[in-house]
Amino acid sequence: RLHPLIICVQDSSLLYDYIVKVLFKLHDSLPGDTLQGHRQRLIDQFRRLKRFYEQASTLQYFKDLIKVPLLPDSPPNFKIKDDIKNYQTPVAIVHTPPPEPAQTHDEVLIDTSDDTRSTLSFAMSDDWPPNGHSVVDRSKEIAELEQRLSKYDAILRGNRVETDELHRLIAAKDTELITERNHRLQLEEQLRQQLDNQRRIEEMHALDKKSNSDEKFNKLHEAYTKLREEHIIVLRRV
Repeated sequence: RLHPLIICVQDSSLLYDYIVKVLFKLHDSLPGDTLQGHRQRLIDQFRRLKRFYEQASTLQYFKDLIKVPLLPDSPPNFKIKDDIKNYQTPVAIVHTPPPEPAQTHDEVLIDTSDDTRSTLSFAMSDDWPPNGHSVVDRSKEIAELEQRLSKYDAILRGNRVETDELHRLIAAKDTELITERNHRLQLEEQLRQQLDNQRRIEEMHALDKKSNSDEKFNKLHEAYTKLREEHIIVLRRV
């Protein structure tokens, strides 16, 4: 009957550890105000889980089956990035039961009959049957444990819902980041094309300037040559 409670302790410690680490990751990439609701729900679950562990650790029969993890006095501070260094993963350790001692036979009676069948008879201990009050107390304790199991099972279901919501939030954030990256690449490509066009335009202007300079030089050279020839003709006439 205590086996489901052991599973609750193991699953809750793993879920709590997973949610804490996911929230630290989300605080690295999202504003703190966006995650206010998640932080508050984690704090509420932290208090319930801490109370559950404290109550479970006081049960003598349960302590012999599993080592219940202990949570710190306060939940992690997600607003401080380095607080994850102070975080310790809660670990639930299931105790391996010792091997049962070999049962001793107080008395063995052998009845040899014609069909060679044997019958073993064991003497009953003095405390059998068990005390009626112990059975009643044990039944009450089991009933209380079953009620707690139902309660914490509901808490675990709530934690699973929050975990699914965090998964959806992370997926949406990944999609948003991919969209932003594609948009940035598109802008970079447009800017590169604009720079290439600007460079081509500048090269064309430079070629035009060079062509104009060459044309002016040729005209001046022709005028100079013409004047020189006329001057030579005048000198020859003199």
